Amino acid sequence: EPACSDYVNALYNCFMCGCCLAGCEGNFDLPQLIESARVDIAGQGLEPEIIKQFKNYLMEKGNIYGLEPEKSFTFLNRNYKKDSAEILYIAGQSVNYGHHEIAEAAIDFFIKTKTDFTIIGDEPDCGKSLKLLGYKKEAGSAAEKFYEAMLSGKAKNLVTSDPLVLDCLINDFKEFGIEVEKSFKIMHFSEFADFVLNEFNLPVKEYDKKVAIADSEFLCKKNARCDSARAIVLKAAKNGYTEMFRNKKDAYATGEAAFYQNGAVFADGKALGKKIYADALKLGLDTIITLSGTAKENILAAGGKKIEVLDIAEFITSLLK
Repeated sequence: EPACSDYVNALYNCFMCGCCLAGCEGNFDLPQLIESARVDIAGQGLEPEIIKQFKNYLMEKGNIYGLEPEKSFTFLNRNYKKDSAEILYIAGQSVNYGHHEIAEAAIDFFIKTKTDFTIIGDEPDCGKSLKLLGYKKEAGSAAEKFYEAMLSGKAKNLVTSDPLVLDCLINDFKEFGIEVEKSFKIMHFSEFADFVLNEFNLPVKEYDKKVAIADSEFLCKKNARCDSARAIVLKAAKNGYTEMFRNKKDAYATGEAAFYQNGAVFADGKALGKKIYADALKLGLDTIITLSGTAKENILAAGGKKIEVLDIAEFITSLLK
């Protein structure tokens, strides 16, 4: 029994960040194997108690934090919801419940560029968190409801600030039998912003500080979609852009899928952020650009005041002429 408990604990302690893939000579997809093991564990009712609590939060409140939906950005800003629009903006849990300033910057970008957009007025979880925790059946049901909510705005393009949402829509929805890419073009905010800047040849102010990108595990490692973020930063900071010591497939984990640690809510994001912040100090950076709310949260939690931390939406929106 203790060995079983240790085994379960170890599987749920995994950040699912994919760092192991870079050095895996056997070319095994360990995060996928761990996710499958979690499904077996949850199916037998052997998951840790806090994981069951996470499930209840997601089923009852639509978020893993146990926060009331009335505190979410999308609830507080339901005036942005329209019956029909070109773009559907999805904040994602970490932004919707933790970093409203990122959603505000994204929407400010839409307004400044005259983009026709809408939101889901009370944005639920797409099913990604439930799937990561081992609740595949419940995740499928959540995905179906999410898809119905997506279709209600009649948009054909979906833009999200959350790499977990993007990964869910591109990869997980196929497992649930939902052909979402037949109805939507799916983009991270950085991809949409890069497209708009180029399509309309929009000028941006020069960013005269030394800046680098903290790569996202689910956007960069798993889906290889980081070129647009780099193009945006390079457009503004031609002379000040640099690469982190570890980037793209070798980047440090930011904790995007780290919910649990040793029987409790994951609370060691600061330690993850410190690694990125320490590299930034060595490089003499003025600014770190993040690609998810979780990355911003954990790097800010490292406690440093010397380096500014901005989401890609905040960065580019502030530089539009």
